[in-house]
Amino acid sequence: MKFPGGLAGVPEKGFCSRCGEEVEGKGLQRCPWCFKDFCYSCRFPRGVADYCSRACAEAMFHGGDSEDADEEE
Repeated sequence: MKFPGGLAGVPEKGFCSRCGEEVEGKGLQRCPWCFKDFCYSCRFPRGVADYCSRACAEAMFHGGDSEDADEEE
């Protein structure tokens, strides 16, 4: 199916939420924790997934800020 205006062949471009660089749509990944887009050079690999930051990776595996709340009590 062709889209009106011939937009089907134009690759999507987006911006990395970390470095701000413009990247082709296929070069961006989406963080499974905060859903921000990030490029390959800004990725933080943890386990089998890549995250946009260390904070998101830690939150995914340790349940967010629950560790900080336990220390205050």
